[in-house]
Amino acid sequence: MFKKGVCMPNIACEYCGSYEHYKTWCYNKPKQPIKVKVTEVKKRGKHFYAWKAFRKDWLSRNPELVFTCGICGGQVSREEVTLDHIIPRSSGPQFRYDPKNIQPAHYLCNTTKGSRKVDITWS
Repeated sequence: MFKKGVCMPNIACEYCGSYEHYKTWCYNKPKQPIKVKVTEVKKRGKHFYAWKAFRKDWLSRNPELVFTCGICGGQVSREEVTLDHIIPRSSGPQFRYDPKNIQPAHYLCNTTKGSRKVDITWS
């Protein structure tokens, strides 16, 4: 089939032998293998497992079922508690695993506080 205004090749297609299309347009062309990008598993930081052990130890030493959030003063259940650094890790890395530098907190309170030192007094 010749189409008006389309220059057809004068070479036979490598895949089917037709003169009606280029080899790049041929339906008989073998499929290219799909290239899958292999990504490495993200490695945990050097403090990940130490912090996990420290958190487990802290929770075993404090067996309460309900904690008081050190930031807002609300009640936090044992399942929802996160451990907040009073002196942020960025300001005092030597206090990272100091139990006196840890206070229970809500997840939202802890993430909102971030790496700031907040002195909140509540009654």
